[in-house]
Amino acid sequence: MNITQESTGALTATVTIDIGKADYQPLLEEKLRDYRKKMKMPGFREGKVPLGVVNKMYGKAVLAEVINTLISDNLQKHLDENHAETLASPLPNREKQEPIDFDTQESFSFSFDIALRPEIHTHFSTLEGLVKYEVIPDEKSVEDYLQHILKQYGTLEETDVVAEGDMLHCEIDEVNDAGERFMGSIHSHGHVTVDLIKDAEIRNQFIGSATGKVIRMNPMTAFDNRTEVAALLGIKTEELQEPLNMFDFEITKIERKIPAAIDEKLLAEVFPDDQLTSEEDLRNRIRRDIAESYNKEAENRMLADALEKLLEQSAIELPDAFMKRWLLENEEGEKSTPEEIDAHYDDYARQLRYALIRNHIITENDLRVTAGDLELYVASVLRLPEPDQQREDQKEMVKRLTGTLIQDKKQFDEISDRIMEDKIARLILEKVPYTTQEITLEEFNKTV
Repeated sequence: MNITQESTGALTATVTIDIGKADYQPLLEEKLRDYRKKMKMPGFREGKVPLGVVNKMYGKAVLAEVINTLISDNLQKHLDENHAETLASPLPNREKQEPIDFDTQESFSFSFDIALRPEIHTHFSTLEGLVKYEVIPDEKSVEDYLQHILKQYGTLEETDVVAEGDMLHCEIDEVNDAGERFMGSIHSHGHVTVDLIKDAEIRNQFIGSATGKVIRMNPMTAFDNRTEVAALLGIKTEELQEPLNMFDFEITKIERKIPAAIDEKLLAEVFPDDQLTSEEDLRNRIRRDIAESYNKEAENRMLADALEKLLEQSAIELPDAFMKRWLLENEEGEKSTPEEIDAHYDDYARQLRYALIRNHIITENDLRVTAGDLELYVASVLRLPEPDQQREDQKEMVKRLTGTLIQDKKQFDEISDRIMEDKIARLILEKVPYTTQEITLEEFNKTV
């Protein structure tokens, strides 16, 4: 077997693989013997069909399979041995590729175009003008957060007249144009939260109503969410047929959330590890929560700004013609025409450059997501203390949940990406010169 690589541009090359009979014959015979072992044919015992017959029946298909395996394995081996870091998967070179005839040929030649990853250099010290915002919570945000907590830990009390925020128990009946129930019509008992009614006109019909009031409406108009409407009507989403008939909603019970009082019991339930003793303690703790939450966003904003500046400084060249061809052959749907690829290519190229810089930072600084990182993440989600302060049962729970997380590839990848973003942000905070600037929450929201 002979493999050669020819440069075709600053970041492109063509790899040609020549395969002779000596390269594939041993593998071909081995595969045919495997077929023979399982083959059944009248007049022969299982596994005893003559090899020539097997070859006549399956030889061409098996040869194609063997050739494909040799190409795949040896192309990747060539790239690895030559430390060729590629941007995308190789593409067949259709101009060089001659027609293949497995009936007459004993040797084969295949050519593939590859795109090489550009060299990337990042210099944190050259970044200037970066700002890390320190968000100062305003009193409205503190009050809104406090009221949310008080409602969350409050109690439900029955009342007579509907107001905003109330939860209603309703008997729900599907009716025809004459306002009557009919054979096969839907009947259910559901709960309606007034604030979740999206249509203002329908929402106002409920407000001020008393128990026993019947309001006729189209649930899809009220909620505009198929899953939510199906659950309310007690049917499966796929059973929901549109356009819907009208439905009568009879209010049978009105419940109102009464906010909890700020007392020792509430303080112990909301922040059990903080030993709060007063409303002012609670408000200060809320300020800290809001600040930490938004300061994390501020770090992410600075990370994005830093990567944006590195993107500008790096001026990364891409093999655009190859990448457009690769997208054309691999994209599905709307962007699968040359015109659509051209229209969206600048956005794609920008994201690719961004990913290359991000991956370069990860490799250059040997950043990794470890099992310990995942355990810390799980503990933070569960609002548990640091590992050295956890009880044994808490440690066991964290390990068990982390093990479950690792088994779920999609969730594992999403969380690993999130952890890696934090690592990159911390690295930039350590290495990049920046200034800090206090900013109100309103100003920060406008800026971001």
